[in-house]
Formats: sequence, structure tokens, C-alpha cells
Amino acid sequence: MCRAMEKMRDESLREGERKNALRSALTMLADGVPCEKVAKYTGLTLSEVEELVGKKPA
Repeated sequence: MCRAMEKMRDESLREGERKNALRSALTMLADGVPCEKVAKYTGLTLSEVEELVGKKPA
């Protein structure tokens, strides 16, 4: 596989992983899980999680 295609694949995978982390974080926050634990289990930063507070899960 050429390098350009590998790069596109890797970027696509990272984007998918981030979307899953955000979706999980929103669900956890809706269930009352503290921001620190959400960050720990999703791999998001604490500030990223805090920005999600109050948003509704998709």
C-alpha cells in the first residue's frame, strides 16, 4: 500500500476512535460519571471532557 493511502487509513482510524471516545464520554456524563473518571476511561483530556458537560449524547 502506498504511503498516502496508509496515511489516509491511519487518519480515518484516529477520527473514528475519537468519535467513539466522545460518544462514550457523553453517555458517561449523562449517567453522572465524574469528569475525571470519564477522562481516565476514554483517553480524552479533562478539559475536553469538561467542554462536553451539558451536551446531549447523540
